[in-house]
Amino acid sequence: MLRSLVGSEMCIRDRLRTPPYLTQNFLSTLPKHISLQSAWPSLFLGGNQTGAGIHMDAWGTHYWMLQITGQKEWLVYPKADLAALYYNPFNGRFGVKGLEQPNYDQFPLLRWTQPWKIVLQPGELLLLPQGSPHAVRNLGLVLSIAGNYVDEINYDVLVEEVKLRALECTNCLATRLQELLIS
Repeated sequence: MLRSLVGSEMCIRDRLRTPPYLTQNFLSTLPKHISLQSAWPSLFLGGNQTGAGIHMDAWGTHYWMLQITGQKEWLVYPKADLAALYYNPFNGRFGVKGLEQPNYDQFPLLRWTQPWKIVLQPGELLLLPQGSPHAVRNLGLVLSIAGNYVDEINYDVLVEEVKLRALECTNCLATRLQELLIS
């Protein structure tokens, strides 16, 4: 059963396409053996009340999501709210977890945040600029297509992320990307 699901997912993934207005994606120009592009677009199938806590997408990438069925509730925070979300830049984690009822006693700075609440409907496309803290929760059974991308707006952020990650390891994707970007 698992093998047939994996095979089906690969067939579906081969047919997924990035929306045409997002095709100026630097990641798609990377050689296949070091491309981050192989992870995107992704197909998301989720159950009611599942989702992801507060996070920012990796590598300084922008993010897009096309809602196919169901609804997704989003909280998107301005970058200016990072400190009030108890963000730790050393480990990339947030003290605040997600869409649950805020605990103002434990996290008093949350009172000062100004998130946008969005309920993504079928057929709607959400674009998030790089560095936007966000959390998401499915409101019922959902199906979505999503991906990350790099364009001229966030290219410099990607380069800096790659340099930082390359310092952490000598035989990893970041090192290979750094060689490609800097050469």
